[in-house]
Amino acid sequence: MIKLLVSKIIIFAFFLLPNVIFAQKIGSKNTISLGLHHVILGEGDYNGFAITNHYSRQFLSFFEFSPSLGYISSHKQSDIGFIETYLANHLTFDLPVNVVPVNAKYFFLKIGGGGLIRLRKEVWSIGRFYDNTGIIEEVILKESTWDKGYSIQVALGTNIGQKASISAKMSLQNYNQGTQVVMFGLIGSYKL
Repeated sequence: MIKLLVSKIIIFAFFLLPNVIFAQKIGSKNTISLGLHHVILGEGDYNGFAITNHYSRQFLSFFEFSPSLGYISSHKQSDIGFIETYLANHLTFDLPVNVVPVNAKYFFLKIGGGGLIRLRKEVWSIGRFYDNTGIIEEVILKESTWDKGYSIQVALGTNIGQKASISAKMSLQNYNQGTQVVMFGLIGSYKL
């Protein structure tokens, strides 16, 4: 899965972004971004994949507002003594404010945080099989809620030409209920 993620990011970075660089107008403060992330849910028990879309508006040279919409998918199955399956789908909406303390010609650093809202749907299916009696027991738990919380994030990136950039981002998302999320991945951005 990591090799597939890396190959898609390389294709995005080297084939799509150079075309976008020359098509964009210089001097814009609006940026759109696409992010691909590895996700750790809870206390590291479950892993997943996330896709995020961002729109950023820069207000000063060091301050930006960057709402995002994301989708997280996770799946785990284990067969130790019994069969356990876990499925999770999260639709997230993030409203962070970022401070950009370093914005040099070739690289930048963003530190930020803000409020979150997510629609969380999780399903646990646990099956226990008893050999001697032939009894099969299966427990299915479903949960679907709207959660709110906050995020803290850090991004370190490099500029590709005047209008495009790639950054590595790490984000911690803490919610009032349900599974906490840690995300890290790559984001490709370009200015409008």
